[in-house]
Amino acid sequence: MKSKGCVVDLAVIVIVTVVVISLVAVTDGSRSYKACGAARIADLEWKIDRSMDQIKRVLDTTRSPQFAGQVPHTYNDKYALAQSLTNTAVAATWNVLKHLGLRLDNNDNDADARADGKVMKQIHDEGRAVSMLLRATKKCSFAKKTQTIPAFLWSLLTLTTPAIAEYHWDFTFEYELFLYHGSDSRDVWKSLRAPTTRRIEIITYSDETPHPAFSEEEHQVTLDWLFNNTMDRVPSFEIDRTHNDCHTPRRNQDVDSALEFFGKLSQWTQQVEGVFDRLNFVQQSKQRVTDWKYSHRNDFVAPVWPLFEASTRNNGSSASASTSTSSPLLSCDDIGLLLAEQVRVINAKLQDLTKSFSHQDKHQSARLIGPKEAAIVMLGSHLESISSQLRDSVDSIEAMLTQQLIAAIGKELTAEDFDEYMVYHNRKMFKAEFAPQPFSYAVRRPDHYPEGVLSIEAQDNADRPVHTFVSKQNVPRTPTDEAGRTVMKFALNAATSVEFGGDRYLHGLVMHRFSSQSSGNDPKPVKNLVARARQFSSFVLMIGRIASADVFQPTHAMIVRNKDEFSIPLMLEQIPTPKEFADAIASLSPEQQRFARAFRSMQLESTLFGVCVVQIKPQLELLLNMPSDSLTKEIELTEDLLELFIKYQIPSDLLSFADDNNNNTATISQQDKVKAVREQVAAMKRMVATARDKQLNDHKAEKEYERGADGADEADGADEDAVQEGGAAEETMESAPNQAAGLTAERIYMAPSARSEQLQSPKWQQQQQQQQQQQQQQQQQQQQQQQETDGHRPDGRQLDYTRVPALLDKRLLALDTNNAVRPTIIKPSEHWTKISYASLLSKNADTVILDGHAQRTHRSEAFDLLDALSRSGALRLNYAALHVVIAATHNFDETLIDTVIQRNVNPIEKVERSMLIVGTTIHQSTHSSQLISPAFTPSQQLPVDF
Repeated sequence: MKSKGCVVDLAVIVIVTVVVISLVAVTDGSRSYKACGAARIADLEWKIDRSMDQIKRVLDTTRSPQFAGQVPHTYNDKYALAQSLTNTAVAATWNVLKHLGLRLDNNDNDADARADGKVMKQIHDEGRAVSMLLRATKKCSFAKKTQTIPAFLWSLLTLTTPAIAEYHWDFTFEYELFLYHGSDSRDVWKSLRAPTTRRIEIITYSDETPHPAFSEEEHQVTLDWLFNNTMDRVPSFEIDRTHNDCHTPRRNQDVDSALEFFGKLSQWTQQVEGVFDRLNFVQQSKQRVTDWKYSHRNDFVAPVWPLFEASTRNNGSSASASTSTSSPLLSCDDIGLLLAEQVRVINAKLQDLTKSFSHQDKHQSARLIGPKEAAIVMLGSHLESISSQLRDSVDSIEAMLTQQLIAAIGKELTAEDFDEYMVYHNRKMFKAEFAPQPFSYAVRRPDHYPEGVLSIEAQDNADRPVHTFVSKQNVPRTPTDEAGRTVMKFALNAATSVEFGGDRYLHGLVMHRFSSQSSGNDPKPVKNLVARARQFSSFVLMIGRIASADVFQPTHAMIVRNKDEFSIPLMLEQIPTPKEFADAIASLSPEQQRFARAFRSMQLESTLFGVCVVQIKPQLELLLNMPSDSLTKEIELTEDLLELFIKYQIPSDLLSFADDNNNNTATISQQDKVKAVREQVAAMKRMVATARDKQLNDHKAEKEYERGADGADEADGADEDAVQEGGAAEETMESAPNQAAGLTAERIYMAPSARSEQLQSPKWQQQQQQQQQQQQQQQQQQQQQQQETDGHRPDGRQLDYTRVPALLDKRLLALDTNNAVRPTIIKPSEHWTKISYASLLSKNADTVILDGHAQRTHRSEAFDLLDALSRSGALRLNYAALHVVIAATHNFDETLIDTVIQRNVNPIEKVERSMLIVGTTIHQSTHSSQLISPAFTPSQQLPVDF
């Protein structure tokens, strides 16, 4: 058991170690661009400094070439450096291949080389591929069996001691290195290393074969790119800067092709080295060759370094001085000297290998590794160094760009920094009336203190609301619609539909996402819908969708009151861009296309996120036939009314004001009306209290009856139980609103004769209509004043919000040339946060997480209140505001820094175009110039007709 426990402990340690290493790797991989770029440049500078003495000896001790980042230069010099580095790597590769036997120079004194060069040119002109292949074959066969006794035991053992059996095996290794064209490796065009055979004898003490009887392996690399970028052994690599895929000196199709070739060449050299490395271990330990792979690696390698030199040299004349400062690149003569030094070092190393193997012991003839094999491995390793240096050098150009950008700005930019800049940019770009505005709105009546605030905020910064394009439409609060406006409505249940007026806002939200941020459909929310109420204030908040031109479909609702704060995380779900959708269905059948279009139509309408706010106090005044502002200072009365409507669901007709003497209600003062409503509310509260007491007494009697009621102590206990269970009476009142309403009518309205008849009289209804008309006239005047204050004019047209997503989708298909803007669906998350205070004097807030059950409870309470405020749909909600948000996300495939450095793209201009597309759609403009400030010159204009 102890051993088992140790094994478990060891397993735990291993798992923890792996996790820690993974975390370190992830942390290291997510290091800042500033740190990564600086580390790569520092490492490359160290390698250059290590070789600088030898470089100066080759060129001139007075010369001072430096790392390119330390010498002033232009952006075009970076392109020239990338071309020079690649051409140098090509020349250095040819120097190595020449020592492998590939000599194709037409100017070479060797006739075979000239002939091979002509054949190679013919093959290239015909477009046939040329590959270099190493084929290695291993054979192992049984030779003989012998009996032997170890020498050190011979004198100790008798002659009867059994001998040890030894098994002798013949191991043969054959290889050849050659070129072939086309796809058939048997079509050998040129042999670089003639077929070579090596044999050794292997002795084992088992009759099992130590190696497979036969095995063969082939490793090849295609040399097409090398030949295509060489003209008569002269490197001819160039970067086509006019190509669409050319972004930077590092990020272009030509450099990518070069790095791809050198990467494959490096992989081939590693495979070849592995063949001979494994072969070395086939031999007995005394036959193995040591220190044959690594002795050359600290020598001078190819001059593929990102070097610049300050152009201060001249030949003593002013004319030469004026022309010598054209480029900081090393001259062709300088690079030629460095390449000549490379050849000298290779020749010297090959001679050292030959001398090293010529002094081997008597086992030399029986070894598998000789000077030829060692030379192949050494030259292959040199090719690997050339490939590695080229990659590091061209990557350093990109690292330089990153460092220079960070140095110019003063810090490493993040996506949040870009958000802040776009707010500044849009403020400069658009006219004041069309510029994106913060989504932060006060819930208020004109010339009144706000009831609360509604906002959509970034989750990482609560003080930063999102900015949206806003198109405001004022809807009159009169029952009669003007100019053909469509009345919006929503359903409380299957039988009750409520109309609402008030202001309507169409918002266009343009977001942008870089690859460093979460993915488009990542479950982590990035925005919050926040609703805050002030003390002694309240409003109803509904969240849902726009189902049709005149229907708002609420899915969630809540009452926000008395310093409550609801924070609702918003989930963002992106759907394909219009072009992605069109490309995806292009090859589908007509039936399948119709199905896909129908489903996308539903998805597009789902991008309409609706938020409706209903003010409670002004609607209460309208409901109870009270003058405007009559409840503004009646805090206790307002709270009592809300309690009666929400908790006990008392019908509003039992609380509304009505003149018992059939007088004109216009002549009754505001104080009298408030007093009448207060008295009715007080009477209703007394009725509720009476009902509660009766319920408690009945419950107490039941308890006494059950216990026999034969002792004072038991009676006292029953009293206590009745008090503790008093909440049951309240629950009964809540579950039986009709019974409570009937009791109320019996208690309060039984004494006044003909009260119920008066409610039905035509004169009373006429007075009610007159009073409502007076209130509506006052409200219309206040609304007109607010419109003049806000600078908005009522629009005679009613916008069908359900058509906006399709219109935006059509414009994105025509104008989004980058195919980067995806329509985005906004949904509330499953868990919300509510912050509330227990009482007026409470200092500590209570924070509660609302799950699905709690959300449904809040929705029921809000709908009960809305049912009372609208008289079950009979009374229009005039004090409401509808916010419709349509969202789109501009996606970048790289991080912010990579977008600027690697793709050479200005994300400001890309997002600017997306903003213009969405802005013109929201404001129904026919040209982007109508939105742009005259003082601003945009990077692009959208077409006139779209």
